[in-house]
Amino acid sequence: MYFCLLIKRLETMSCILHIETSTSACSVAVSEDGQNVFTKEDLNGPSHAVSLGVFVEEALSFADSHAMPLDAVAVSCGPGSYTGLRIGVSMAKGVCYGRDLKLIGLPTLKVLTTMFLSIAPETTSARNNACHWPFSSCTSHRWRRSEVP
Repeated sequence: MYFCLLIKRLETMSCILHIETSTSACSVAVSEDGQNVFTKEDLNGPSHAVSLGVFVEEALSFADSHAMPLDAVAVSCGPGSYTGLRIGVSMAKGVCYGRDLKLIGLPTLKVLTTMFLSIAPETTSARNNACHWPFSSCTSHRWRRSEVP
């Protein structure tokens, strides 16, 4: 789930409901202390209006049955599919209003970039339209450059 990478920075919040509807995928997750404990996703196309309510209900039931009080709801806020974003943000606002929770809006590009940078090497340009790909790693949000063997 994309959100878990960014939510680890929110150490004061222990249990968060994540909603992602900015693309054709529809996913809902619950994280506790930065660890994903529940995930439900539909990757078969834009069926957010049908799937999201069921997924959120299952996630809330999971959190309630495991005595995990939610602290916030994180939702993708774009760019992305306009209809998907409206459905996701509306659901997130409804859950926050009904349960008196905080709402966290996460820019989709920032989430995807953070996920990509955590696994992709840093590039530098070279001659003749070539690129060098030295390896680097990110731990505790600090970059370390590793030497290429």
